[in-house]
Amino acid sequence: MLEIPPFTIEELKDLPFTAKAVEQLEKEAFLKGFQEGLEKAKSIKSRRESIKSAILVKFKVLPKELEEKIESADDIEVLDQVFKKVILATKIEEI
Repeated sequence: MLEIPPFTIEELKDLPFTAKAVEQLEKEAFLKGFQEGLEKAKSIKSRRESIKSAILVKFKVLPKELEEKIESADDIEVLDQVFKKVILATKIEEI
């Protein structure tokens, strides 16, 4: 059996028959990461908007301090917990 020694990415880029493939894989990985980041950002923005809307519907007011806290949150799980608090709260101070 023929054994091929391991190559680094840089070494593969220098080989004429693999350079294009490596370049394409790098582009695809970058685009996939970019797309995933964009989707996460959209999801976070959507959750923030849902929370603010729920507060306004339920309590008819959204204090500036609470809005700033919601806008500064960037963890989806934290935002989900805040949304649950909004639904269960009987007073805005419970959020």
